[in-house]
Amino acid sequence: MRLILDEMLAGTIAEQLRTHGRDVEAVAHHAHLRNLDDAELLDVLQSTAQALVTDNAADFVPLHADFLARERHHAGIVLCKLPRSKATIGLWVAALDDLFETIGAQASLEDRCVWI
Repeated sequence: MRLILDEMLAGTIAEQLRTHGRDVEAVAHHAHLRNLDDAELLDVLQSTAQALVTDNAADFVPLHADFLARERHHAGIVLCKLPRSKATIGLWVAALDDLFETIGAQASLEDRCVWI
């Protein structure tokens, strides 16, 4: 499983998960991904097989449904409603690390939308 954090999430989360051996990056660290339209971002991430981690359920739940209805594919969406702050970085790391343990590091999230 390969993950990438939406641009509003701290890149530190990805950095800490990589120290655990997890394949996680952050949109914030990739200039060509920043400020893309949500659907366009999912298209790009499909080509790199990276599931998007976001707290933006309001936009991504309907987008997921639209992709499925149109038989378009995406690499996966991981939704989390933890607060965003420096104080909660450890909670994000723990939640995503647990996802790797629960689903498995080799699992695919293609066309799935999961909550953690």
